[in-house]
Amino acid sequence: MTGHVSLLTLSGTQIKGYHLSQLIGSGAYGAVYRGTCGSDVIALKVSHREHDLAIEAKALQLLNSSDVSPKIFFSHHDGIYHTLGLQLLGPDLETLREKGSSKPFDRHTLVKFMYQAIACLDYLSEENGELLLV
Repeated sequence: MTGHVSLLTLSGTQIKGYHLSQLIGSGAYGAVYRGTCGSDVIALKVSHREHDLAIEAKALQLLNSSDVSPKIFFSHHDGIYHTLGLQLLGPDLETLREKGSSKPFDRHTLVKFMYQAIACLDYLSEENGELLLV
């Protein structure tokens, strides 16, 4: 657990030329920071779990030509940290739920979520069937 806690205290550090300015979120695999380098702003995922991040990087690289996932810019090993540089997208579902003061999503929003999920599954089944075996 100590390793996970250390991942949550990286704000202000530099990884691969990016300044980690804000913790966006964290979970089982590590932490995601807002990373800036000049005018470039990305999401920088940091983990101690090399194998899991390598699988995620491979999946995202297969999806890189689609509009169904964030673009991956790099996969990097920096000391004890394994990192992925990703396109910074909007807020996650948890953040959207918190802003909605516990009200359920309206029908229009749910339809948009479902459309995106179906588009992703459609892309996976038509273009990259091998990804389903990863």
